[in-house]
Amino acid sequence: MDFLTTPWFDAVQANLDTNEQLRAAAANMELSIQQVVTDVPGGGEIRHNFTIDHGAIHVGLGAVENPDATLTASYASAAAMNRGELDLMSAFAGGKVLLNGDLMVLMQNQATLSQMNAAFEAVRDGTTYAS
Repeated sequence: MDFLTTPWFDAVQANLDTNEQLRAAAANMELSIQQVVTDVPGGGEIRHNFTIDHGAIHVGLGAVENPDATLTASYASAAAMNRGELDLMSAFAGGKVLLNGDLMVLMQNQATLSQMNAAFEAVRDGTTYAS
């Protein structure tokens, strides 16, 4: 399935829905993160988001109103992070990811957010990337 498409997000969401440990860790959280992927092959950008609302976790295409943080990265950087070739902290430190919003919210919830990686890793092998 193609990276950053509806079927890809559906597969990630299915993994999130079955992760009881993550849902328990997020039980008292409210968080919304907007992600913007620029320089998408074929032109334009893709906006997607993930939200946590007291254990309910959603990831998908589209914008979210008043996000706590917005992360912006090129398609190449987003693909490298999804493939596990680049971690978010290195990308941020190297200027490959730009952050707008409340960095403290991200830092305070880092442990829970890192648990979300399992859902992305679960679909990694079946993901294809545009060139």
